[in-house]
Amino acid sequence: MKSLIGHTPIIKLNSGAKNINLYAKCEFVNPTGSIKDRVAQYMIETLTKNNVLQPNQLIVEASSGNMGTSLAALSKVYDHPVHITCPEKTGGIKRKMIQKFGAKLTVCPSVTDATDPDFYVNKARKIAEENEGYFVNQYDNTLNTECHYHTTGQEIVDYFTQQQIPLDYFITVGGSGGTVTGCAKKIKEHFANAQVVMPDPFGSVYHDLFYHQKVIPENIKSYRVEGPGNSVFCQSMDLFMIDQIIQFSDEEAFAACDALVHDHGVLVGHSSGANYHIAQKLMAALAPDVPINMLILLPDSGVKYL
Repeated sequence: MKSLIGHTPIIKLNSGAKNINLYAKCEFVNPTGSIKDRVAQYMIETLTKNNVLQPNQLIVEASSGNMGTSLAALSKVYDHPVHITCPEKTGGIKRKMIQKFGAKLTVCPSVTDATDPDFYVNKARKIAEENEGYFVNQYDNTLNTECHYHTTGQEIVDYFTQQQIPLDYFITVGGSGGTVTGCAKKIKEHFANAQVVMPDPFGSVYHDLFYHQKVIPENIKSYRVEGPGNSVFCQSMDLFMIDQIIQFSDEEAFAACDALVHDHGVLVGHSSGANYHIAQKLMAALAPDVPINMLILLPDSGVKYL
């Protein structure tokens, strides 16, 4: 399984504009169908190497579904019991996958108050403390960002430099923040003028923190998309790596998922839909006579949302 993780293909989509090349990195081809396989593998191996994670120690994680699935699957390779907590809005297929791989699953209320004991991150932390487990905490673990800097981001840079294509826009959502931050840091080292654009769901904290430098409590609310955004700021996120944040609604992300299926034959999840929707908005606003190369991430498979 380990050899199947990463080195995912980049494909070219039909942008509908002569001057815009739209590319997509297909993270859904990872073994469990998501980009989180990279992070789970990188974290387990690094923590083991540094003697932080002990042999056969319980791994505990809070997840909207994908990281939980990846850890549950990789537990078979690295021989660790796994306990995952997820919010109630996590889809049934993701829940079943976690349990099918043999991990224990605790479903928590979908609360947005990070101080609530029932908040799924707090629940995971408590489970780890009570069972001498290791709480991975992808949201505040710098290994999350480090993973994407060294793997996903490097693969993106390798592709565009080898093809001698300048990368002008990189678009992906931020949940824990590791993917967008790690990739952005690596990309900007090689393509200094590249614009990093982060789609953010209405109800998430990131938009207000980026543009107003503070959380506006009345804007924090629940939303249906699984993965993008957050109700609290995560230490894996570095907003200084981002050039623009654009908000989107549940309905826009879902419609874009359908469009990717109908127009490109690609069945992907909510994050991918959000990325594609924002790419379309940007393409419509760009000058028609300026050549542009744009890359979006397709973080996970739409099979998980059926």
